[in-house]
Amino acid sequence: MGYRNYIVYLFSLLSFSVSAQKETVKIDSLLAKGGRLQELHTDSALTYSFKAAEISQQIMDTIRLVKSYKQIAEAYNKMDDADLTIFYAQQAMNAATYISDETLKAHVTARLGKAFFRKGYYDQAIGYYRKAKLASDKLADDDLRFFVYNLLGFYYIVSNSFNTDSAEYYYNVSMKVAEKQKDSLKLAQSYINIANVYVRKEKWDEDLAFLLKALDIYTKKKDLDGMELANKSIGDVYYYTKKNEKAIEYYAKAYTLAHEMKSTTSIAYAACDLAYMYALNKKINLLDKYAAEAKQASAQTKSWVAIKYVGGWLSEAYEMTGNIQTSYEFYKMYANAKDSINNRERLEKSVRAEAQIDFEKKVAQMKTDEEKRRAISEEKEHHQKMIQNILIAGFIIALILLFIAYRSYVAKKRANVIISKQKEEVQLQKLKIEEINKEVTDSINYARLIQRSILPSAEDILKVFPKSFGLYKPKSVVSGDFYWFAAKNGYGMMAAVDCTGHGVPGALMSMIGVEKLNEAIASNLTDPSDILSHLNKGVKTTLRQNESGSTSRDGMDIALCCFELPAGTEESPDVKLKYAGANRALWLIREGKLTEYKPTKSAIGGYTELEQKFATHEIQLQKGDSIYLSTDGFADQFGGDKGKKMMTKNMKDLLLSIQHIPFLEQEKFLDEKLKQWQGNFEQVDDILVIGIQI
Repeated sequence: MGYRNYIVYLFSLLSFSVSAQKETVKIDSLLAKGGRLQELHTDSALTYSFKAAEISQQIMDTIRLVKSYKQIAEAYNKMDDADLTIFYAQQAMNAATYISDETLKAHVTARLGKAFFRKGYYDQAIGYYRKAKLASDKLADDDLRFFVYNLLGFYYIVSNSFNTDSAEYYYNVSMKVAEKQKDSLKLAQSYINIANVYVRKEKWDEDLAFLLKALDIYTKKKDLDGMELANKSIGDVYYYTKKNEKAIEYYAKAYTLAHEMKSTTSIAYAACDLAYMYALNKKINLLDKYAAEAKQASAQTKSWVAIKYVGGWLSEAYEMTGNIQTSYEFYKMYANAKDSINNRERLEKSVRAEAQIDFEKKVAQMKTDEEKRRAISEEKEHHQKMIQNILIAGFIIALILLFIAYRSYVAKKRANVIISKQKEEVQLQKLKIEEINKEVTDSINYARLIQRSILPSAEDILKVFPKSFGLYKPKSVVSGDFYWFAAKNGYGMMAAVDCTGHGVPGALMSMIGVEKLNEAIASNLTDPSDILSHLNKGVKTTLRQNESGSTSRDGMDIALCCFELPAGTEESPDVKLKYAGANRALWLIREGKLTEYKPTKSAIGGYTELEQKFATHEIQLQKGDSIYLSTDGFADQFGGDKGKKMMTKNMKDLLLSIQHIPFLEQEKFLDEKLKQWQGNFEQVDDILVIGIQI
């Protein structure tokens, strides 16, 4: 390298170092302004945060880039935009791969988990929470520990892993941290959290005492967010203890504070609470007013959790007032949100796993590139030391000006390259999503063929039960309802089974159910009670529901019959029937009278004990008796002139009314009656009705 080139190179480095130092000061100032404005002027806060991210990217300051993305995610969280909160929290997480600040990494991990939780993606949320917990315990960082342990406590109260003991443990730890730090706002938050546990345990006096202490602290600190939360929680206590006027008083305070904060999520919850209370008081105009506001606000949040809350409570509110059509609309809103929370994570697990592998490969390559860049940088610094004594001060000003002009040109060029790459990445992601959607659709259609193949054939059933039918109408391509049949050792067995959920999750449960029922028959079990006990143990063992930390609560309801063979022949017109049920009854119609045999009030799997016993009913049948088994889909279908559910009583009356019809034609008649009842209402669940005549 020539003498003049050394001089140019050295002054370039000096100029870059001075400029970079100025830029870092500017970034810190922008982040500080953004943090101060986040509560009251979120739009302005975003402007500062985005500018900080842009400069951090230009000077390759990874730590400040992570802080900028984290602050942007927090701002979008304040603005109730769940999708953008997740996006920028993920950006912060990706950038944090290259930093050594473990505390900042842990905060970003917890923030990303909270973003996924708010959207309703519980599986992803708990994964990030646990990583952040390990980091907080290792680092002994009280602020981080308080934040993470509160998130874990809330997870165990709100998500499908409902566990008040775990929630109380994490909340008590965080309260001790707040007491140690003597931080009154953190202590108030802890009081709210402990109160939420007491709500689940119905300890109303202790609950109210903690909430009032929290409200006192928030009021003194003029913390609007905390005041809103405390007032809503106090309103909940008065609602559960049936003090409606007091509940309305505190819900109204929460509603006013939500509007003062301009928090869309808080408005959705507060308006929903007021609407429900006015439904209880039969004040229809106020119900309609606040229900409309709650519906609009929950949609703006893009949070399935908020949408599920509003849909569920307001469906019940309108049902109380007799407005069945509006109740049905809110029920659909609730059901769609519930399905999105419960099912979307399961469908996307394999896709996320493959994407994670690709991401890890990219991370490894980026680390290699970073190491090469550092080696080059160290070599340049070595050359700088060799020539620093021969620099000529007179060139400094001219070279600095030249560098500024050149760097401006490079920055613009780099920005254009980044934009071009981002466009290419967006297009690539679009193609990947389209391909994934096609693969998922093809997989579900193929799953339908697999599920159909394990169901018993009509020919096999009719050989044993010549007078029988099955009305089977899945809600989706695949079904959570299924029928099961077996004939062995002089017995004929028939069951109607309703698994948790419908669609793909329900179909997966049906595969487990068929396998475990077949296992019971292979073990020569013939008593329905023994078969259901075997099925219950098999489901809980397969899903590991008895293991510590298990989050699976899936299961099934079933009505199971065991007939002596041959059944209904001329030589032996009287047949003995054994029946056992888990939440599904058996109906017997004899000489125009319907008799209901009650099931055991426990499901298969889920929260049911491993050693649960199921009662068996022995029934002496007569020639001409009609037996009916069904899941809840037929009775729960909305329709009719008033848009109400069919209901079990009306279904029983319908079965009694068709006894004059030839038995084998009853299936077609029931299907036609169901379509007439349903009208323009969509099918809300899988439907299965089985009939057998002796």
